[in-house]
Amino acid sequence: MGQFYLIYGNDEQAVKKKASAVAGKFTADNDGLCDIEVVSGDSGKYEEILEEFINNLQTPPFLTPQKVVYLRYFLYADKLVSNSDDLTNRAIELLLNPDENIHVIIECIQNPPDMRKSNAKKLKNNAKIEICDSIKTTDKNFQTVRSEAIKDRLMAEGKTIAPDALKFIIDTLGSNSGVLDNELDKLCTFMGKDTKNLTLDICRTLCARTPESVIYFFTGALLERNLKTALATLSDLLQSGEAEIRIMASVSNSITDLVKSRNAIAELGLDPNHINPRTFDGIPQDMKERFPNNPLLKMHPFRAFKVCENAGSWSTEKLSQALKIASAANLSLVSGNGNPRMVLEQMVLKICML
Repeated sequence: MGQFYLIYGNDEQAVKKKASAVAGKFTADNDGLCDIEVVSGDSGKYEEILEEFINNLQTPPFLTPQKVVYLRYFLYADKLVSNSDDLTNRAIELLLNPDENIHVIIECIQNPPDMRKSNAKKLKNNAKIEICDSIKTTDKNFQTVRSEAIKDRLMAEGKTIAPDALKFIIDTLGSNSGVLDNELDKLCTFMGKDTKNLTLDICRTLCARTPESVIYFFTGALLERNLKTALATLSDLLQSGEAEIRIMASVSNSITDLVKSRNAIAELGLDPNHINPRTFDGIPQDMKERFPNNPLLKMHPFRAFKVCENAGSWSTEKLSQALKIASAANLSLVSGNGNPRMVLEQMVLKICML
């Protein structure tokens, strides 16, 4: 019996990549003796596409022992799983009883199939279903899922990644898997065979200057109180058309994160000025059990150290002042009281002078 893959999801780039990988696998597993017949699933009406698909399913391999029928960019998966007309029924019957030398890939990039429909329930028994949904940055487990995906991708290339570089990639590349894949490909190519560990400096040099990455540099420079760099990156953001409110939200979130970090340090009874790179390697198990929700204990030990190092450079008093400055700037932006660029530049100047 031939294999049948149904691949869909809201992450279009991931769907395409997975389908292409499956098609390539069939060819590789058969020493290249497996033809691929592609049916364009976005080039006509549902009935026209389905007729071509059925014809390919009914035609045995000709020049090779096996073949793949690849229904690519299929826009009508919802109809395939819910319609009951003769054409649809013929297609479903062929998918349920495939020729043993014919493999099938259906790639859905829009209108994903409702797997509760009658035809979908039938196909579940025969299909290998791959769901490629993008994870949102607001999802609770976004950091964990993204972190594992990046590490796995680099491990396949025989490489590791520094904790601060990992955080940079997660924070700046967002949830788009296509952008992430392209950036990791570029980074691995740049590193070559000799460089095994991906560092923050390499990321800063090569990663595309997306709005997220520029905001990352801006807030980093601001909280390091590097006035020159903060003003320069703020100018880049404003010239690129970035919304002042979004910039302001990033500043507020970054300062709030510092406050949370200091609270987490205090909860563990640590002195922020006497934390070293090995501090979190030796945290007793009983402390981890007493404070299961402490964010520092969930981080990589070196990443936790860097967070504490950054938080330790701010006193409680100065953090309070920074929050007041940011709140006042936000109020000015929301109320329209003053030129937005001047409001933000004044905020940067005041915070960097603390």
